[in-house]
Amino acid sequence: NDPKYVEAICMNGDSGVRDACIRGMIGLYIYHSGSLEPAEQLCRELEPSNETICYRAVKMSSYLFE
Repeated sequence: NDPKYVEAICMNGDSGVRDACIRGMIGLYIYHSGSLEPAEQLCRELEPSNETICYRAVKMSSYLFE
C-alpha cells in the first residue's frame, strides 16, 4: 500500500537486487490493479533512477492485456 516505502527498501540492495525488487513491486501492482495504467502512473512517482526499470517492467507485462 506504500510504493515509496517499498522503493526505499529496494534501494538498500545492490543494483541487480534493486532492479529485481522494483520489477517485483511493479508486477504485484499490475496484478493487483488488473491494468497497466496505474503501474505507469507509479513509474512517474518513483525516483528518476528507478523509472527506466519500472517502465521496462510495465512493458514486459503488456502481453497480459493483449
